[in-house]
Amino acid sequence: MLLFVHDHKFRRVNGKIYTTGGLNNEVLQRYLRLDDTLCVYARIIDENHTLNQWSIIHDKYKIYGDCTLSGNDLGDLIKKTDGVIVRLPSFLGLKACKLAKRYKKPIMIEVVGCAWDSLVNHGIKGKIIAPYCYLKTKHYVKYAPFILYVTEQYLQNKYPTGGHSISCSDVEIDHIVNSNKTYCCAPTKKYIIGTIGAVDVRYKGQEYVIEALRILKDMNITNYVYHLVGNGDSSYLKGLAAKFGVEDRVVFCGGLPHEKVFSWLDSIDIYIQPSQTEGLPRALIEAESRGLPCLGSRIGGIPELLQESAIFDIKKRPAQNIANIIAKLSKNTLSEMSTHSLEVALRFDRSSLEKRRSDFYHSFYKYVLDLKVRK
Repeated sequence: MLLFVHDHKFRRVNGKIYTTGGLNNEVLQRYLRLDDTLCVYARIIDENHTLNQWSIIHDKYKIYGDCTLSGNDLGDLIKKTDGVIVRLPSFLGLKACKLAKRYKKPIMIEVVGCAWDSLVNHGIKGKIIAPYCYLKTKHYVKYAPFILYVTEQYLQNKYPTGGHSISCSDVEIDHIVNSNKTYCCAPTKKYIIGTIGAVDVRYKGQEYVIEALRILKDMNITNYVYHLVGNGDSSYLKGLAAKFGVEDRVVFCGGLPHEKVFSWLDSIDIYIQPSQTEGLPRALIEAESRGLPCLGSRIGGIPELLQESAIFDIKKRPAQNIANIIAKLSKNTLSEMSTHSLEVALRFDRSSLEKRRSDFYHSFYKYVLDLKVRK
């Protein structure tokens, strides 16, 4: 039996488990291919209403956990398992690493982001625990036998390992589509800028794009509108839009099931990832696969995906930096960005990534079975 551990929030309605985002049936199937019995330990939040925009998890996956990060029964599961797969950074993931070490269970770590970057953007509490989580993550990654990084350089430099490692994004693209958009940048042409991300998570950075619209308005540039896709309470961002006098140019689209994301991406003109912390953002890569011109912050693995001219500093005057880039956009720069997006997307072709990842997972599984035989 293999156990997968992450802080992901599942929802439970009438005994059925629902999910949104990057931990769905398709992703879990990667691990089920290794072993017929896959258990998942995460957070489960009970709901009493239908979740129309969420995907239901197949019954073949055994989901454990509760609504907290305590992981009280995690140790009992790890005792029974043959091997543990952990995603870091996550609080449950760190606890799983500690317990796997205690019970001498083989472990593979998927490093999908930076613990420090994530926590320092979570207020005072986050800033206090960031050093501990960063150092613990660094320690476990250094000594784990198998490490999968989603970036090509950034996370490897932050969290080096002495074990077997691979650079392999958890984002896979089935179809790369040449953009049919015509970029003219005429003052009368209205362009839609879009972002995918929870609208009640401050480190996603949508507030800086909203403020940038106000700066552009002061520059007499009013032909850009901002569409936001994501679940959560949008009252803070709506308040900002009203404060900056751009509420007529900010549209909240709500959450979308993943199968509808590409249709939405095809409806916008420019994608922006204004995050304060990221590993390698799925939404940005998916936007590039549609040939969209893309902008992003100089954070995490984002610069690995973009041209230098499309990257902005998120730590100092972020809204002004975003506005400056948008104000300079032209037909030629948008076309160049679109071409660059398609070139980057080719690195995430499903067939090639899937084989590399599968080979690595099977190496770990063979390692698990060999240890089990020796015991």
